[in-house]
Amino acid sequence: MRFAGQDVCVVRDGVGPQFRILNFNQAQEARISGLTLHNGSTQGGGGAIQSVNTTLRARNLRVIANLALAGGGIHVSGGEALIENVLLEGNWATFGGGLSVANGAAVTLVRSALTGNNAGEAGGGVFANAGATHVTVRAGTIASNKVMAAEPRSPEAAGSAP
Repeated sequence: MRFAGQDVCVVRDGVGPQFRILNFNQAQEARISGLTLHNGSTQGGGGAIQSVNTTLRARNLRVIANLALAGGGIHVSGGEALIENVLLEGNWATFGGGLSVANGAAVTLVRSALTGNNAGEAGGGVFANAGATHVTVRAGTIASNKVMAAEPRSPEAAGSAP
């Protein structure tokens, strides 16, 4: 499955019903590139993108101002994801304002930026639950993300990778 665009912007109308913009469930491989995903909203995982037991390749995306329970921008549960040259900015979630990783998923961030994301409980930038295999950051930035709870359950993911 492939979704590609050149400067294509997908925006959920704020007055319409809640929905996540892209959902990949049990897909063998999903490739997306060249999109801006804005204002997705769900009570589940991934306001813009949810990837469940899928090999996700996301390149050259802008994921902005999305809302979810886990992974305001992107939620990866099981499977693996390569997130390359992606901006995750201004997203909100209870866990993982920008990105959440769960259930044995392996995520690699390359030349990506997670900035200005917010979480209510944990992981303003990135939240990886106990079942997460690993999250690798290569030449990316995770900065200026916030956890809004008075006493967060886990530390805020912040810093820069060389």
